[in-house]
Amino acid sequence: MYRVPVFDYLDLVRGVTRSDFKLQHQRVLDGFVLFETDAEISRIKLLTDAHNNDDALPFMDAKGDNIVWENRESLRNIRRSGGEGWYSAQCPACAEAGQDRNMNNLQLSAMGFKCVRGCTGKDVITATKALVEPPVEVGEIHPGQMVLDLSEAKPEGMEGARLVQQTQKKERYTKVEEVEGKTMLTVYRKTRNTGEIKEESHPIDPKATRRLWVWLQRFPQGATVRSEQIRAYLAPFYGLSSDVWASHAHRSEYFEAHYYPLLWLEYKRAITYNHDGSVVRIADEVQP
Repeated sequence: MYRVPVFDYLDLVRGVTRSDFKLQHQRVLDGFVLFETDAEISRIKLLTDAHNNDDALPFMDAKGDNIVWENRESLRNIRRSGGEGWYSAQCPACAEAGQDRNMNNLQLSAMGFKCVRGCTGKDVITATKALVEPPVEVGEIHPGQMVLDLSEAKPEGMEGARLVQQTQKKERYTKVEEVEGKTMLTVYRKTRNTGEIKEESHPIDPKATRRLWVWLQRFPQGATVRSEQIRAYLAPFYGLSSDVWASHAHRSEYFEAHYYPLLWLEYKRAITYNHDGSVVRIADEVQP
């Protein structure tokens, strides 16, 4: 655990506009700001490195939104870069200008993003939004009704995966399997016109998944549970407020407790997971 005196912390964040670094969003005890979880420690390291090197923090807007990270599946050539949750990808703003042919100018993580060639945060966000597909509008879906034909043949290398979402341009498949004693969720995103497949694997926390499923069973089958209701239930387990979670701070806890368990439940056909983050329970029990 790291303990930083409040006045020293205020000196570190002087001039910082990002909401996830504001004092009211930190844990304070006896005159010290506490950094204990992996996300908190990553945040203070990011802050001190920027301060010591007289460098700018990775970009987020003033509200703490990280639109580029949230839509990273739309970026080209995204891959791990340097550890601690950082990735590189082609900068979409550079690409619009015919640059970044090595496709690695953009550095991004849940903590923010930056273009090493100097594109502004606003330009990167605008270019990223241009890559994101709008959700497909569908008619009313009744509980238990299947929208997609999940029996179709899977692309090579994706045996055991289920097709859970489809647009005119992309398909998303998921697969759950045990790997060295851990439950792993693999997400495949396929671009339909090129056949390109992007693959990501994430460990599933059984305790977090069980906690969320037991809570969802309190709602009637077929009822819609809003994203803010889920956040309000889960955030206190991590000593957070749902407002902080909604502002895209503490994303590692969000993915562990919220996002990945919902993807697992969707794969098991226990819920439908909507574009707006809401879910509908469509089963009484999780299918094996």
